[in-house]
Amino acid sequence: MSGPMPYLLDKGPYLSVLDDLLADMATRADVLTKLRPPKSAALADLMGFDSTNLGADHRQPEERKAHLNTDWFGMVQDGRGNWVKQPNNFPTGFWAMYQGDPEAILRKAMIRAIEVSFGLNPDDPVPADATNATRRWTIETFWMCQGPWFQCWLLWNKRGDGPTKGHVTFLITTPSTTGHPALGFVPAQEPYPLTAQITRPTSTIGVQPDYTEVPPGTSQNKSRGVWVVGHENYTPSIRFSTLPTPFGVMTWPQLAWTANGAVKTVAPAEWEGGVLDGGRAYEPPYQPPA
Repeated sequence: MSGPMPYLLDKGPYLSVLDDLLADMATRADVLTKLRPPKSAALADLMGFDSTNLGADHRQPEERKAHLNTDWFGMVQDGRGNWVKQPNNFPTGFWAMYQGDPEAILRKAMIRAIEVSFGLNPDDPVPADATNATRRWTIETFWMCQGPWFQCWLLWNKRGDGPTKGHVTFLITTPSTTGHPALGFVPAQEPYPLTAQITRPTSTIGVQPDYTEVPPGTSQNKSRGVWVVGHENYTPSIRFSTLPTPFGVMTWPQLAWTANGAVKTVAPAEWEGGVLDGGRAYEPPYQPPA
């Protein structure tokens, strides 16, 4: 949702800001109220895109909203400036070989994630005093790319007694993307920009990453962290099977991956899907005194 996504798993600055936005219980309760009917507010207005510390993407808040609505949800603006879905268009947004309603999926999943964090059954009333709710679990969001469908997964873990002794993981899984000119990259015609290489040059994305690739340093002692462990790279090849098959069955060539390079631990740069050691706070726009 932020810059290029070379890794299979992504957080990046946008989702870091969303995590921080939802860390405030009153704001979280307000978001739940706005997500649910009858308000059903636009998701793009609830993601923290107006945070003043997102300037490294060289976008204005309205551009970030347009990116979500157009590329993720496949929406277009009507003659009155309203964002409307295009359910009969294939593909949806910039998702490769996928047609569906990502906006409805993401909305429902966000509603359910917040309900779980408060210990609510579906459609239970929003806590009147969320800052003192009997359950106030942390919500952490990740995006996983390169699946066949757009789905959301909710995972939670109770770690003891007390209102804050639990954690909700909100995982968004999506197909790969096509033609996304993020941060200076040239639009591609093929699924883009996932790569097998986990060690990344630091000068390819137009902005200075917050961390180099290896080693991950002291992130283990910080409040946030994302590492990836694996072979440095893989070489793709087309393999043909020589095994016998039943009569009339054709064996198709298959894509295979062969590891090369040592096994390494990498701390991805934030604008390539990693996180800052201390997270990224939501910083609201300046409001002049009344």
